[in-house]
Amino acid sequence: MKKIVVKTLKKPAFSARVLRGQAAMEYLMTYGWALLALVVVLAALIYLGVLRTQTPE
Repeated sequence: MKKIVVKTLKKPAFSARVLRGQAAMEYLMTYGWALLALVVVLAALIYLGVLRTQTPE
């Protein structure tokens, strides 16, 4: 009897889809942290009263 050998095509280690997904996640994480930092700074400024305006009486 002969043995039948089936060759399969191997997928590349990093396909274009995986690389696009990684780039998208890096984009979201970078701008997510920047947005979070902005919110924290604004909250601190509001809490400390820096952004409060004085109205003349």
